[in-house]
Amino acid sequence: MAAGEAPPVVPAVSRSARQWGMVGALGAAVGWGLAGVFVVLAATPGLVIVLYRMWLGAALLVAALRASGRRLTWRAIRIAAPGGVLLFADMTLFFDSLRLTSVAVATVIGALQPLLVLA
Repeated sequence: MAAGEAPPVVPAVSRSARQWGMVGALGAAVGWGLAGVFVVLAATPGLVIVLYRMWLGAALLVAALRASGRRLTWRAIRIAAPGGVLLFADMTLFFDSLRLTSVAVATVIGALQPLLVLA
């Protein structure tokens, strides 16, 4: 920013919106962290759990889109599909790996993944 320029305008966010955002982020973090524990306790295969989880997530996202007044387009689905397929594969492999090892070991291996990408 050059001298004399005004700082960028940041839109005001109400306190209520910030609180709901924090609740949503906290709920997502807790749910993501507990998922591995529940998968180990469940008798269902990892693929079935991931299918239910992905369909539930898709339904919640479409409901959030509708509530905000926006629409889901085929263009957006085509753009997001490869990432969704890779996320589905990642979750399936992670949940299946929990059957073969402990949650701690699988989490550490997942946390080391960026090192492989860096190499």
